[in-house]
Amino acid sequence: MVSQGASRAIARVLAAAAAGSLAACAAGPEGGPSPSAEPQLQQCREAWQAKDYDRAVERAEEALEIASDPREIQEALYLAGLAERARDRPRRAFRHLQVLLHDYPASPLVEKIEAPLYEIGSALIDEEPWPLFGDLFSGRELGAEVLREYAVSFPQSPRADDARAAIAELRYQRGDWDLARLHYKEIVEKHPRSEWCDLAAFRLGMTHLLQSRGASYDRTPLFQAQRAFDDYLVRRPDGALRAQAEDARRRAREMLGEGELEIAELYALRGEDKGARLHYANTVLAFGDTAAGERARRRLEEKGWDLSYNSLDGLLLEAPAAAPAR
Repeated sequence: MVSQGASRAIARVLAAAAAGSLAACAAGPEGGPSPSAEPQLQQCREAWQAKDYDRAVERAEEALEIASDPREIQEALYLAGLAERARDRPRRAFRHLQVLLHDYPASPLVEKIEAPLYEIGSALIDEEPWPLFGDLFSGRELGAEVLREYAVSFPQSPRADDARAAIAELRYQRGDWDLARLHYKEIVEKHPRSEWCDLAAFRLGMTHLLQSRGASYDRTPLFQAQRAFDDYLVRRPDGALRAQAEDARRRAREMLGEGELEIAELYALRGEDKGARLHYANTVLAFGDTAAGERARRRLEEKGWDLSYNSLDGLLLEAPAAAPAR
């Protein structure tokens, strides 16, 4: 049994050990107090006020090397990002601000970088492509990355839709149809009241239409385009792009009709009446309002065939359901 004196001794040892552990936690690498980056940060602030941005960056980088206090790290990242932007080094500025966003999303400084981040991205994505190398040496791709970060980090911002629209336009100009469609869909779904929503809904159809190499190669994008334009015309009776949507829908249907008619003509050329009759009928039933549909109707009349033999249901099943635009 442990005596009362021994118990008091053990308690003193445990207390001393606990105190030593706390001191060790607060100690720096050599056992002293944790280093503070306040002197460097103060010099950085002074350099910033004096518009000595080179010195401001140097002091901010020094602060980042030694700081252990999260508040000091956040301020150093913030000041380094702003100073790099002032030095017209958008890539380095973005990297600092991005670390602040990702590592310290609850920092009070995050709201202060909303405007600078958008301005960095907008300036980069608006750069003109190089005459010879295109976007190889321009900042447009980085601008898209910055604006994507902005839209994700500040989804409630009134400029989040502008950011997504700028990215979508870049992808559309480049012919990156899948990526353009992704961003247009985000505008339609996440920003239904945006001024860009009408264009985005129309472009959802155009990305499918432009992606197709023709009905002989890619029928699925044409069906998807038709459905997207149908959706636009139904949901947007006052849409600014209704005339263009109607014209693009006709183009998609003409291409689909020509593709089905080509199959019918191929069967007819081979003397395979059963296949020819089926696809002529398909063309008339599915695309009767097109030039191909009219030609197919004449072929059926010439051969004395009616429309009873067809595979219309199977043809229409080839069109995958498109996600409805809102």
